[in-house]
Amino acid sequence: MQRYFFDLSAGAWQCRDDIGLILCSQDEIRAEATRTAIAFAGAGLSGADLSDLKVRVRDRAGEPVMTVSLALTVRGPEEPVRLGLAPRPARPRMVRAA
Repeated sequence: MQRYFFDLSAGAWQCRDDIGLILCSQDEIRAEATRTAIAFAGAGLSGADLSDLKVRVRDRAGEPVMTVSLALTVRGPEEPVRLGLAPRPARPRMVRAA
């Protein structure tokens, strides 16, 4: 298991992940990066250019692992758009039997 960091960018807006998550596989990394991109798009942050949203995953050494990109184009009234995204499912927790 290794810690991975999920840095966000949307146009000139950037946010560096200094906490990260401990994950086991490329599938888990891809799933988390995808969930992060979708949640980020749904947040509708002001100043963020959602037409070029990226989640860049790096390892503890700072080496790039993967990038997930999401292109979102909204045409219509000049008001903030909130996507009707389903809430993120809860992660399973380990329970110890007595």
